[in-house]
Amino acid sequence: MNARRDGPLRVAVCAPVSLAPGETTNRTAAFRKVRLVLAALTDLGCETTLIESLHVGGEGSFRPTCASRAELGEGREVGILRPFALPIPRLTKAAQALAAPRIARRVARDFAPDLLWIYNAYLFESRLALTLERMGVPFVLELEDLPTARRSFPFNVKAALDARSFDEVVRRAAAAACVNSDLCARVRPINPQAFLFPPVVDPALERRAAGRLPPFSHCPIRVGYCGGLEEDKGVGTLAALIDLLPPGMELHVAGIGSLEPMLSAALARHPERGRFHGYLPDAQLVDFLCSMDVLINPHRDVAAAGHGVFPFKLFEYVAAGAVVVTTRSPMIEGVPLDRLIHFDGSPEGLAAALAEAARRGAADDDLRRNVLRRFSLSATTTLIDRILDAAVGNRRRRGQESTA
Repeated sequence: MNARRDGPLRVAVCAPVSLAPGETTNRTAAFRKVRLVLAALTDLGCETTLIESLHVGGEGSFRPTCASRAELGEGREVGILRPFALPIPRLTKAAQALAAPRIARRVARDFAPDLLWIYNAYLFESRLALTLERMGVPFVLELEDLPTARRSFPFNVKAALDARSFDEVVRRAAAAACVNSDLCARVRPINPQAFLFPPVVDPALERRAAGRLPPFSHCPIRVGYCGGLEEDKGVGTLAALIDLLPPGMELHVAGIGSLEPMLSAALARHPERGRFHGYLPDAQLVDFLCSMDVLINPHRDVAAAGHGVFPFKLFEYVAAGAVVVTTRSPMIEGVPLDRLIHFDGSPEGLAAALAEAARRGAADDDLRRNVLRRFSLSATTTLIDRILDAAVGNRRRRGQESTA
């Protein structure tokens, strides 16, 4: 299959996100990382196609597999393959996993990729990758979390199924891009082509933060959280924090998720202590982040999950120029995250950490410069270029020579 015509490298990216207009269920920090990976691949001259594996239902009816194109902004465009959907999301997820080999054959026929890039070793992504690999298409595994780090493992059936094929997927990947140093160290004995691949800072956030007011310019002090509103994100701590906020502070929460009704109601009962903002589109989210004096990452049990995840929002918070209060996170080599203000995950610990943030009175500008230098879109594009060379170097060089 890779013997087809020379030319730009064709990369198919399979990730649980959607670029469909109006789709908001996946607009998280993970979505923003996928979008920036697509942008980087496009900037490197790749013909890029996104295979959407969000597994949303067909809104009451069957939706067939369809292909289209989508704009990424700034002149970038990608192809889209949206697999079929059944009326019920859970059935869609199972049916797509079973149909992954058939979908892989369609990908090979319609897009003829030189490389597949998969977001995590989820069951659908794994079956798609292993099928295409048997057809001669290598794949890169972007490893953002371990199956064992997910909620309710091993009682979560899907996570247990994901875990069964995990070692094989890691071993057969042409390269692995790992979100933190702990994951990188675990993967390298199985696959030596493992790269550290932390979160990416959106250029729009970097530009907006350059003109923001310094932290603690507001009265009352603005304390913010944005992201998924789920229990495993530690968001339940925020509801309890409302009654424990230090004097002169107000809490602002943005995001969507199952705890949205609880947080919205709690802040509505105490409007003098903050505001619930709900879902914010990207441009408004950037403004939100850069208007906060302190940003909170209450993510639960990262250490208990064996450092198998990394809270993407942490780098966004640092890049936004706010003082960051966080639970303990896995290490990223060369990034002194221990200089952030940490708390134990409890509401009382968070209140004490916020008081410490007020005493500190300024963001860590050296840490912010470190993050921007190493994890900007331009730096990530250079890193992806190295990963592509590791995965399909000979094919890339032939294509580049033919178009020179």
